[in-house]
Amino acid sequence: MHIGWVFTRTVRNNARTHILAGLKASVTEIPHGITGLDFDNGTVFLNKPVISWAGDNGIYFTRFRPYKKNH
Repeated sequence: MHIGWVFTRTVRNNARTHILAGLKASVTEIPHGITGLDFDNGTVFLNKPVISWAGDNGIYFTRFRPYKKNH
């Protein structure tokens, strides 16, 4: 079953430590199990610490709009 769930959270800036902290907090607050996250092609979310964290937690990434940034 696929449940589309939109959850937004503000972060101080796009530093990987803030992005990773926001993702970790979101996973604990969302009332459903997280199996995947959708991002655009920006490198803010697609960096080694975030990818490693997601892999350790069984969370896969998809690209919402392949080859197009959200400008």
